[in-house]
Amino acid sequence: MKDLHIHSVYSDGELTINEIIEKVKENNVDFFSITDHDTIIGSKEIVLNNLHHKNNLKFVTGIELSAKIDKGKCHILGYNYDINNELLNEKIKELKEMSKYNILLVVQYLKKNFNINLKDSDLENIFNKEGTFNNVQIAKLLVDLGYTKTIDESFISYIQEAKEKVRNEKREFSPYECIDIIKKSGGIPVLAHNYQLRKNYIELKDYLVDLKKHGLMGLECFHSGFRKSAMLNNVSLAQKYGLLTTGGSDYHGVNVKPDIEIGTGKNGNLNIEDISIEKYLSKRLK
Repeated sequence: MKDLHIHSVYSDGELTINEIIEKVKENNVDFFSITDHDTIIGSKEIVLNNLHHKNNLKFVTGIELSAKIDKGKCHILGYNYDINNELLNEKIKELKEMSKYNILLVVQYLKKNFNINLKDSDLENIFNKEGTFNNVQIAKLLVDLGYTKTIDESFISYIQEAKEKVRNEKREFSPYECIDIIKKSGGIPVLAHNYQLRKNYIELKDYLVDLKKHGLMGLECFHSGFRKSAMLNNVSLAQKYGLLTTGGSDYHGVNVKPDIEIGTGKNGNLNIEDISIEKYLSKRLK
């Protein structure tokens, strides 16, 4: 079984790298990736400590870059980049500053519109952590401070509105820039969970053609958020436009996405055995 979409504590996930590896083994996943938002610390930890080989697992470096678009959400996954690439590491530093700026936009909105006043001391632990800053951390903080009882409640009651209202002010790279960063670092750029783009089928096809012209190499065909019919349609689209197929659970942890598990996805809707990116990378991953 394969899972090329997993998040750790270095972005908005709950588990450490070692905890993820244990769960990967428990769930009989033999090929995996850490795709934290806008950081490669988790992938570096695995590669530099040779954790995949020590655990007899196949691993490919990963990242998930957030891209700025007019509506919906666009994320570009990157696989098999060089962890020492100078451009990539410089851009990740920029992304960390961008993510801090974007979080503060949400914090300011919460204060102005909901009278939720998060003090500098409340935010200190978030901004001092390794990896990137994100809204899940703010959601957890609202729980810790008693504003809400769960992370879901934090998003439903406050953060979703704040995110939407400040989206035009956010600092993010464009999809083309994300693709360029990944390719120039030796990686494979892949469009993630395309249903979040909020495009109809015709618009999606046109978008794939456009992104491929700018260097897109793959499409995430299998994901916890897809129905089976959508997964089959994605495979057809990938084949039609000459894109590599990939897939993964988008696992974050039981408190963030409680119904999603590594390998098996949402309530068991995944069992990924055949993705063309694995064959493409077979010589490099031995």
